[in-house]
Amino acid sequence: MSGFSAWIMSITGAVCLGALANVLMAEGSTKKYVKGIVALIVFAAILAPIPAVLNGEFGFSADNLSSTADDAFITDVTETRYRNAEAALESALSARGYEGASVRIYLGYGGDVPEVVAVVADITSAVIIGENENINIKEDVADYIASALGIEPVRVSVVY
Repeated sequence: MSGFSAWIMSITGAVCLGALANVLMAEGSTKKYVKGIVALIVFAAILAPIPAVLNGEFGFSADNLSSTADDAFITDVTETRYRNAEAALESALSARGYEGASVRIYLGYGGDVPEVVAVVADITSAVIIGENENINIKEDVADYIASALGIEPVRVSVVY
């Protein structure tokens, strides 16, 4: 047990001992004296490592402290982010005149964080409204999705 852990345990023990003494003591004039003694013991437990700190003997070891990435959590957050991106892209395409388009993002799990492998935009049931009647719909949708996700346009497939 490191010095820091032992110090915390001694404080905790003194506080628990004081709480137990407080519960077991009957009401009376001696109870306030017992409370005072218990307070001194807790105070002494708190101040106990000061001489060791001043002499340089008290050490805090961070050997047991480590952090690692929770891969399942990162994957879950990334998947949720891209599911929300699908809905946002569908809304954005609807605002651009492709009402009823559906977008599906496919992720690859090769590295630490899932990344976009492919995107499929299905505009077979989309109703094209507004000024978009005489344009190359496939390129327009693919370029918009690629720029929104920050990927290459070749990863976007448009089904129409």
